[in-house]
Amino acid sequence: MDEAAGLLEKNLGEAASAVFDFTLANIYFQQKKLDQAATAYKVAVEKYPKFRRA
Repeated sequence: MDEAAGLLEKNLGEAASAVFDFTLANIYFQQKKLDQAATAYKVAVEKYPKFRRA
């Protein structure tokens, strides 16, 4: 999980898909990193407001 999170973190940015942020949020959530998960979910929704899964 840590390796996957690291890869996603390296590829985040405004041009990255909201799916990356959502996936990273799920990883953080599973790791009980709830503040980081909430932030990543928020970024996903800001990038794509109609993202129902986030």
